[in-house]
Amino acid sequence: MNLSSIVAPDRLYSLAVGWGARRTVPRSLRGPIYTVFARAVGARLDEVAGPLDAYPTFGAFFARRLRAQARPLAGGDDVAVSPCDGLVTAAGRATDGRLVQAKGRRYALADLLADREVAAAVAGGAYATIYLSPRDYHRVHAPCDVELEGYTHVPGARLPVSPRWADCVPNLYARNERLVVRLRSAAGTIAIVLVGAAAVGHLVVVAGDREQVAAGSVQCTPPIACRRGDELAYFGLGSTVVVVFPPGAAELCVRAGDRIRFGEALARLRAERRREAS
Repeated sequence: MNLSSIVAPDRLYSLAVGWGARRTVPRSLRGPIYTVFARAVGARLDEVAGPLDAYPTFGAFFARRLRAQARPLAGGDDVAVSPCDGLVTAAGRATDGRLVQAKGRRYALADLLADREVAAAVAGGAYATIYLSPRDYHRVHAPCDVELEGYTHVPGARLPVSPRWADCVPNLYARNERLVVRLRSAAGTIAIVLVGAAAVGHLVVVAGDREQVAAGSVQCTPPIACRRGDELAYFGLGSTVVVVFPPGAAELCVRAGDRIRFGEALARLRAERRREAS
């Protein structure tokens, strides 16, 4: 695939869709429009917080919150929950500092994280790549009790990240715009990467009681304590989340091809690794 022939049109598409997502929808049309969309893609409206007409734009509806108790967290102090909804497209260990993007394609962890120090801290750890389609809930949460140490916004392309594109575009996730979130857990460093996609450029960090559009590199001083399930960030439309645990710290509960929802078990944390890190 010739990337030079598609990047420019893709940027125009992203701008057009982003513009449309920010346009105010008349209140009387919000319920019908969002209902038609949800039926078309398979999104669940019974989980939406508040009435549909409370979402003034399509972008606001896409980044909707869940109603209280819609997603109980999987039990057990040793369970790291999925930070988001989606399809697990790759899962395994970051051996030799590389991750699987798709069958036959691998890419460098350091390129994805754009930070060799963080890459070294999680090299050899378990990871899962989760693709969020338009049907999915689009907020990202802490998989376990952590401290938010900081985050880095990495500019890049906005190529589609569907499994079809992941199969054919080399280093797709490391090419795209992304938000790298650095977390400190009892087991060590956890990296969560929100990868932008076509029409997805509004990456927002949720830290404590503030929401801030991601820009540059931010160090949280002091780090912000987050409980398992607390919101970390969100983005619009469809995209991908990559979670990488410290080496030896987690045993995945999922494999490629599984569908998972926020709050379900993603991995089991190993007690001995938690003790070593503490």
